[in-house]
Amino acid sequence: MQLGVQATFWKWEATRTGGFVGAFGNTHYETGRDGCSLRGLLRHQYEPWSVRYTHHKRHYTGSHVFLLNALVRKLSEAKALDRLGDPRWLGAAVAKLSPVTAWLPSSGNRLVQEVIESLGA
Repeated sequence: MQLGVQATFWKWEATRTGGFVGAFGNTHYETGRDGCSLRGLLRHQYEPWSVRYTHHKRHYTGSHVFLLNALVRKLSEAKALDRLGDPRWLGAAVAKLSPVTAWLPSSGNRLVQEVIESLGA
């Protein structure tokens, strides 16, 4: 199983209008109705799966999006994706990660790994 996450920075970017603007813009992330979605390959390498989620009320920073991707990737590597469905565990992880600004992959991935290990995965 493989799981990845798409996230837009602003709520409007996850609308059809955002997709239209993104199609002509120079964005390095997905916009449009699938801009906020989880995607994965389930059971077999040729069975794609995706689900959209609702964007939060405020905008996400690039660091937030990076840490979200790192969290999903590290939980996938640890075969602990079920933690995303545990509100207490996920709330504790978000509380530890949300005040952090991480732009470098090495420091962000290390921080996410430390949070996962401290909360138990």
